[in-house]
Amino acid sequence: MSSRKSVLGSAAVAVILALAVLVGGTIAGVIPGSGVITGSKGPPNSGGNGTLLATGTISIVATDPPQVPDGVTSMLVTYSSVAVHMASADSQAGWVELNASGTFDSLKLINSTETIASANVPSGLYDMVQVQLSSVTATLNGITYLADVPSNVINATIGGGVEVNGSQPAAALVDFTPTLLNSGTTAAPHLVLNAACEVFALSPSETAVNMSEVGSMSNLTTTPWWPVLQENHTASIEITGATITTSSLMVAVKNDGALNETLRFVIATPLNASVLPTVQPSKGYSPVYSMPPMGGSYVFAVLPNGTLSLVSSSVMMVGTSAVSPVLMGKGYNLSAGRSATLSYAGPLILGTGGSSMPMEPSSGEYQVTLIGDLAQASVVISTS
Repeated sequence: MSSRKSVLGSAAVAVILALAVLVGGTIAGVIPGSGVITGSKGPPNSGGNGTLLATGTISIVATDPPQVPDGVTSMLVTYSSVAVHMASADSQAGWVELNASGTFDSLKLINSTETIASANVPSGLYDMVQVQLSSVTATLNGITYLADVPSNVINATIGGGVEVNGSQPAAALVDFTPTLLNSGTTAAPHLVLNAACEVFALSPSETAVNMSEVGSMSNLTTTPWWPVLQENHTASIEITGATITTSSLMVAVKNDGALNETLRFVIATPLNASVLPTVQPSKGYSPVYSMPPMGGSYVFAVLPNGTLSLVSSSVMMVGTSAVSPVLMGKGYNLSAGRSATLSYAGPLILGTGGSSMPMEPSSGEYQVTLIGDLAQASVVISTS
């Protein structure tokens, strides 16, 4: 096997939701029997003894793009609710609803932010964030498609928690990192969204005042903390070696980023397959594809023990029913700085029904793409 090409840009600093906690506001009301508190924008409420209850304003802003297939020019994310959780309550109770809903285009928020929710909540320590998606649409090669979302409720833990009080602003960044997969072909796309989150706390000096205004925009390139946060909290994986035969596949991977990564899929795509788009080579390399379609490829699930399980070898659409269990499963957890070898042993034949295609492409080359929750990497290899 000769590995001719190098890794695609594998780090993905994806959609980030910034949870900015500002000072002031009113206490939210409790929905009886639900364990849910609703945020508000009115004057402060009083406690049972007539005293005013301390509150703060939580604002959520979105920034930076997701991982998407080639040809995607927009991805509209519509959410129906946003909530934060009080650390003093159990996981079922203590949720504070921010009464938020709306739509934002994640591909337009590169190094900038847009406020998508803002509400006043009781003072205290908050340790979790929840965002519920209602729909995701993407424009691929000029045509808009509705994506399947197997898990539309996204929960994330805030490391260390965010303290809301009346003396200073507080903030946390929620790194909302969706991966848009094409489980069909280039000619007949079928899009599926995998959504994941990482959450990071910000200091009071890093909290922008205008974050309390829904729809407001902020430019992050002028903030000194933004490049530091990107450097310290970037997800990146690298394929350090790969081999493929008619009866096996091996992928060696290193997590060279700052975050732990959950690996989900390995896709091996014949480079002469008609399902692939035409991409011009750069710097003398053969073409590579940021997110190849699953149809016409060998699609493997990465299991928790590091072995690869063949999900599909169809020349047609893989389908959500085959992709969803992988996205909702455990995957393979690879810690920052660690390496692993993923392997499969078994026949590799592309086909559907009674027909089949030979495994060997006319070019003798495959693109091997490794997809995690936060990052991806690709390499072009020759068959052994």
